[in-house]
Amino acid sequence: MFSENSAAITENGPSRKRLKKSTQSNLDHEPLLIHYVTTFDSSMSPLIKIRRLCLCSCSQLKPSNLTEEFCLQITKNLIYLSKLLILSNSNHFDLVVRRCCRLTTFESTKYPNEITRRSSVLKWMAALVLDLSSSLTSYLKSFLTVIEREIERDDTTINLPLKTLAQDVFDVLNVIVIYI
Repeated sequence: MFSENSAAITENGPSRKRLKKSTQSNLDHEPLLIHYVTTFDSSMSPLIKIRRLCLCSCSQLKPSNLTEEFCLQITKNLIYLSKLLILSNSNHFDLVVRRCCRLTTFESTKYPNEITRRSSVLKWMAALVLDLSSSLTSYLKSFLTVIEREIERDDTTINLPLKTLAQDVFDVLNVIVIYI
């Protein structure tokens, strides 16, 4: 009987480490988007929910071996959700821009031969600039930093499509900025 009580106390006792492992194991078996959606608080504002979905989309771009179709769908989702944040005139979009820029920096330093994340973020930037150019003037420096890094990168056969995409995004950005 004593061993059953001690086992019950150990199982039900407050253990931060066990809770952290439990949460981690749930994340390992549960898709990240489902985790974010199910942990939404009903008292949260819709903008915070949209921001969390944007950050979740960015997190989906993190693993290696992503397919082009999956990246394209993530990019489309991120474009739509970002437009909602921009049009709401909130400052929640700042965090999304920083996360995307950090994602490109991570890939270019850790995985320079992979281009899926960087090309997805460049496509995201181009789509936003084409649709909402006047609302994005405060983010131009962040966008240009990512674009410049890819344009200035050494020419290799792997990075050539990415460099071409970065140059195209820069040209679009250049034309749009002239008219602002």
